[in-house]
Amino acid sequence: MAQTRTEFLALRCMPILTQAAKDGKTISYGLLGKVVGHPAHLLDQALAHIRDEICAKNGWPPLSILVLDGCTGLPLSEPRGDLTDAEYGILIEGLQKAAFVFEGWPG
Repeated sequence: MAQTRTEFLALRCMPILTQAAKDGKTISYGLLGKVVGHPAHLLDQALAHIRDEICAKNGWPPLSILVLDGCTGLPLSEPRGDLTDAEYGILIEGLQKAAFVFEGWPG
């Protein structure tokens, strides 16, 4: 079966995001887009694919939580639902910490 553009971009992003998690760092959409050679606005679907099809299915913390909007400093890929700003901040911080301490990243 042919690989979709979303899958292709997700696979290009994975090593960068797993290394960021191992290093305890976040990355901006802009920098990730430059590194993988695609405009940042094309990354949303790839990050959702990483979150839902790779991380969730393997029982890993969501790597997409490490990719932050350059203006807000928040991830755009994590559903917010009805959370207040404070609740959302706590959720994001917890998910990022989980990604940083996780020892099962590939590579």
